Amino acid sequence: MTFNTKEEVQHVLNAYHIKKGLYYRVEKSSPTLIVARCVNSTCDWRCRAAFITKSQKWELRKLSGEHSCSSPIITQDHVNLGYVYIRKSILSFVESNPSISIPTIITHIKSAKGDTISCCKAWMAKQKPIEDLHGNWEQSYRDLPKLLSAMSGFLNGFVVEKQTRPLYNQQGEMVHHYVQFHRVFWTFKPCIDGFKYCKPIVQVDGTFLYGKYKGTLLVVVAQDGNNKIFPIAFAIVEGETAEAWFFFLHYLKRHVCPQDGLCLISDRHESIKNAYARQGSGWTPENSVHVFCIRHIAQNFMRHFKNTEQKKLIINMSMYLASLITLICFTIFQHY
Repeated sequence: MTFNTKEEVQHVLNAYHIKKGLYYRVEKSSPTLIVARCVNSTCDWRCRAAFITKSQKWELRKLSGEHSCSSPIITQDHVNLGYVYIRKSILSFVESNPSISIPTIITHIKSAKGDTISCCKAWMAKQKPIEDLHGNWEQSYRDLPKLLSAMSGFLNGFVVEKQTRPLYNQQGEMVHHYVQFHRVFWTFKPCIDGFKYCKPIVQVDGTFLYGKYKGTLLVVVAQDGNNKIFPIAFAIVEGETAEAWFFFLHYLKRHVCPQDGLCLISDRHESIKNAYARQGSGWTPENSVHVFCIRHIAQNFMRHFKNTEQKKLIINMSMYLASLITLICFTIFQHY
């Protein structure tokens, strides 16, 4: 019996043992050899497969018959049901729906194989098909400059501002002719043009990225005449630092909302306050006003006072004041 790859050998071993409800362990593994035997020391089952240079195939060289034991392990999650084996079972599902949830994968394996796998196994099994479809993390970062360049060339009015920093090796020496991604800001022409017809209010916030290299996604939204959210600019930065927020607010003012009379809404993060007040950001008390989001104020209130009723009063009071200010502005607008 021959196989094209070592992975195929392992897949067949796993499939056989999962189906029979038996267990094996790998006794020896190398690029050209795999030796497996039963986990039960009283059982003589043993398997040996090797890579044959002449045929460039993996060949089953020794198989000592059937297992002479019963399973000594009772578990819902089969030891040999690894993420590589699971990946083959869910490949078609991930290809048709890359956002398939981990619970759905667990349910599928339970239905198909009769075993309840862990969330960790399901997550790891999903990563390889995702990588095959969209590339790995390293390649994605390498492709980022080309992608941004293509968007700049083919999307009319697309705006991108990126920052890099020197790359250092493990010895602390600078690697010449290479740089490391640091930050990127981008927006689209429809976002810039559409903001002209929105209320003179922008709200900024950030959320953590949970990929391999972490970071933070910064987003700014406005509100149109129908009270609908209108995204206008985005950035990926190293975190919610003062430098990162200054980078974001500076280019937001330059490219999207250079007009005066804007209201900037944010949470009470010190980095945002420092970036807003910093010279060169483009935001000053003369051309804008910086206020805090009522939702964040209410959350901070609850941390200190734990009073739900008073929290509702604070929110209702703020909503009433906002409605009153809107009505006054509308009345003035009609008058003129």
